[in-house]
Amino acid sequence: MNKKIFITDYIRNPEIEQKIIGSAAQVHCLNSNDEKNFPEEIKDADGLLVWHTKISDFTLKKLNKCKTKIGSLLLKNIFLNPIHNVEVLKERQLLIKKISLIKNDLLPVLNEIKILENDLIWFWNDSSMKHIELMNDLIYFNYDFIPFFNVNDILNNNEKALLVTNIYKIIVSPILTILTPLISLLLPLIILYYMQSKANLKIPFTTIFSQYVKTLFGSDSMKMIFKNPTKAMLASFATKGIYLFMYFQNIYYSLQSSSNTNKIINIIHEKLNKIKTYITLSNKIQTLCDSNGINIINAFINYSSINNDLLIFDEYFNFPVFDKTPGLFTNKGKILHISIRLREIRNRFMFYSTGHRIVYIKKIEKLISSFVEKLKLDGICDFDVIEIKKNNFILLEASCRFSGSVGVGSNAGINFPAEVVRKILKLKQKKFKMNLDTSYRSFLVFKKIQSSKRKVLLNEYIPHYSEQLKY
Repeated sequence: MNKKIFITDYIRNPEIEQKIIGSAAQVHCLNSNDEKNFPEEIKDADGLLVWHTKISDFTLKKLNKCKTKIGSLLLKNIFLNPIHNVEVLKERQLLIKKISLIKNDLLPVLNEIKILENDLIWFWNDSSMKHIELMNDLIYFNYDFIPFFNVNDILNNNEKALLVTNIYKIIVSPILTILTPLISLLLPLIILYYMQSKANLKIPFTTIFSQYVKTLFGSDSMKMIFKNPTKAMLASFATKGIYLFMYFQNIYYSLQSSSNTNKIINIIHEKLNKIKTYITLSNKIQTLCDSNGINIINAFINYSSINNDLLIFDEYFNFPVFDKTPGLFTNKGKILHISIRLREIRNRFMFYSTGHRIVYIKKIEKLISSFVEKLKLDGICDFDVIEIKKNNFILLEASCRFSGSVGVGSNAGINFPAEVVRKILKLKQKKFKMNLDTSYRSFLVFKKIQSSKRKVLLNEYIPHYSEQLKY
């Protein structure tokens, strides 16, 4: 009897629980209702019976034996949201029994996934967004000189446009930076030699070259400014020195920009390769589970689209470039195109939505106030605006109705419909203070998002309809 089950209660001899569990495990009492007083042995627990105690992350971290972060999130969701439906519990028990039969086959795959997870989360992690946006300015189109027309979306969704522009940045631009000044110096010499040949002057090339060099490095032009020959020579050397400094500086910055662009795309390529590996491993797990009758996991999570999602990912990554090591001559257009498509569908695949954020932007207030004043509007109206470029907003739509997400205002500090009723009935308006820069879950629940719960499962943000009434 190697298994251990602990009880959060003051019972010296838990004979009732031990009788029920039988020889499957040894039952121990923690003799405390305060999780902070639980003994360290709890980390060895195979199960926990909770009585008269509130369990939080403090204990969960000790109990967590999951191989992956996704598994840890699922464990947290299950542990902190206990259910009483016996049928669901029996279904979970059956699934656990089936999974235990393929445990030895699953563990090596889960260990591989554990190594990949941080790179996968990077694409959609809110804390990475600023970093990613800065990177995107270097590798994607970011034009804002065409008003009322977003050319960036068209170009950034065009694989060939992305390929051509980044080949130019990485290869063509540095070569032109190096060669253009040299060509501008050599071209007059070539033309001079060609013209004397056409005129049949038969001047030796060495003579032409030496005279050209004397002219190029001479100080005759400076003698027009400085009468002193020494000053004219020094001025000539100074101007040529500045020219050479600027030439090599431009080469340096061009090569640096080329190298940074290539490095950034290679970083993205490496992470996309890891997603491809993750998909392969996920398909392997799916095959193992299907072969053992584990094809529905709704007892643990309200999610049944894994097969469809894997097919979508297979379609995204079914290209040779994602089997290659990142390098200079990989298909960067395909890499960047797939990367931006993943960003566009981040909410669908991460199972969470950032919902609504409460902000105050004076320019939007000024725009709407001007619109209301000129049209002499009086009544409820919902406005949709869009930021076409930084701090430049335009009005998209105005509807004579409450917003579909008007309820979020109550949690943010003002019950807007109630204030409208007070105004119509000429009642005293309530004082309010908006909770700016706070975020709320989707309009189905309007529950505030805590910073400690940024990454949770779908049914945390959009609960099953049977759970929504609890909010």
